[in-house]
Amino acid sequence: MSIYITFNSEKSLNYFPNNKAYTFSSQLNSPVFLNGNWRVALVEADISSSISKSEAIYLYSNICGESIVDGEQKPLLRRLSAASMGNWSNIFEVPHYVPVKINDLYNIDIYITDGDNNLASFLDIPATKDNQNTKQEETYEEENQQEKTAKLCENLQRHIQVNGCFIVRWLQEAQPSGLDLFSLPPTQTAIDSVYYDEHRSTAQLTGTAPIEFNIAAQNSLEYIDLRKTKLYVKARIKHINGDSLKPTEYVGPVNNFLHSMFSQIDITLQNKLVTSTTTHYPYKAMIQTLLSFESEAKKSQLTSQLWKKINQDILMIVM
Repeated sequence: MSIYITFNSEKSLNYFPNNKAYTFSSQLNSPVFLNGNWRVALVEADISSSISKSEAIYLYSNICGESIVDGEQKPLLRRLSAASMGNWSNIFEVPHYVPVKINDLYNIDIYITDGDNNLASFLDIPATKDNQNTKQEETYEEENQQEKTAKLCENLQRHIQVNGCFIVRWLQEAQPSGLDLFSLPPTQTAIDSVYYDEHRSTAQLTGTAPIEFNIAAQNSLEYIDLRKTKLYVKARIKHINGDSLKPTEYVGPVNNFLHSMFSQIDITLQNKLVTSTTTHYPYKAMIQTLLSFESEAKKSQLTSQLWKKINQDILMIVM
């Protein structure tokens, strides 16, 4: 079950006379109380004033959960792309949902900014000369609104009016994925491109200094996938005094070598520490590898990190 709420920035002037086109509040006819976890999405946007900039604009609301925008936590509802000048309207057939942070909806605040975090500015609509032009514009706007409403009803299959709000049931037939043999899978449109970016240590490599990597996105629209991060290590085994090994000296690294090289690994996001292993990282990595992977994985992909199957007769004791 979903809740479909329509509110107009102009009609809300009855309650909030200080409203502007780029920052306004709206009041529902009756409060809506939500139980459990809900998500909110922008279904339709109709900006009747002309946008003075063709760049992207950001729509925020007080009911949205926090998202990271330009390194800051903000209640972002959706990023809108204003590709051309003039009146702008769009119906989002694939809504982007964000968590709802308040469960009692009554007053809803909206404000719009541009890419530089400035309140979006709008061009003034030219004043009409007589009442006839005004009526023509109102008639055109009403017909245009009816067309958009009809298109929206194609996506929203059932509308029930309750307390001035619309309860919408999105009824879609479904079947097990194993039987879905003849339909096309969904098309991924959120990500335009994927690339790997090389980062080197910001600190000088010595025998005791920590190795630190500072990874930052180029702009707020880039997403760093930490799960696909790769660490490239080029190492050589030498004597403790720095001398190279002789051909007659047979040595090798310890098991799970790439993890055993580091005594501690810390990860920070937005200058906040999110992961810390103290000095037990190699032991933790060894135990997780032993208990989390099956024997087939230990014989295949884990060998890339220099994992070697441990003899069952060897008793491992970690102090």
